[in-house]
Amino acid sequence: MPRKLLTTLRTSLAAGALAWLAAGPAGPAQAAEGERSFTLSTDPEEVVLQYRYSGGLRRGGVYTLFGDGRLVHERGGTGVHGASNRVETHIQRSEAEGLVRVIVEAGLVECGRECIEQQVRESLRVGKVPQAVDGVEVSLAVNLESYLGPGDSATHSAQRHIYLHSPSFLAELCPDLREIEGLLEVGRALSEHMTTAEEMD
Repeated sequence: MPRKLLTTLRTSLAAGALAWLAAGPAGPAQAAEGERSFTLSTDPEEVVLQYRYSGGLRRGGVYTLFGDGRLVHERGGTGVHGASNRVETHIQRSEAEGLVRVIVEAGLVECGRECIEQQVRESLRVGKVPQAVDGVEVSLAVNLESYLGPGDSATHSAQRHIYLHSPSFLAELCPDLREIEGLLEVGRALSEHMTTAEEMD
């Protein structure tokens, strides 16, 4: 490699390293237009995500994710064949962030129940949101230590609680609504994590 090019490369690498050191610990990156960033608490007692389901053909239950990656699944009713109604496992930090990222990128921090139902009415051109008689009811709560969303000039903590009746039924009627799909996707991901934990137990 020519000496001049090698010198230039070394100078660029050194400058990059100094810039990285000056930036300090990593935090939520400045969100570009339409993008979102967040951080989660690492407190083992802090609930960062909770997902409840009830109704339909399934027994009700709740998934609770804590700041240290502890994931607990508690089922309602009586265990089948002596099976425990409570299963606990730990997931990696990257997996916990992945679960929450589904919620964040679906826009559910900004768009709650009223927003979703309004979109459903507009999509179907109806005055009232249709409901399945035997549909599953879902309640989602997310707690972000810091959040930077579209239009935000600075990071801030963010909490969101959403209740939605028959999300699977609504997703069939309005397949293009990313908020509903995000709600269903995080439920599927939580179920997969616990199924894996139960198989390894």
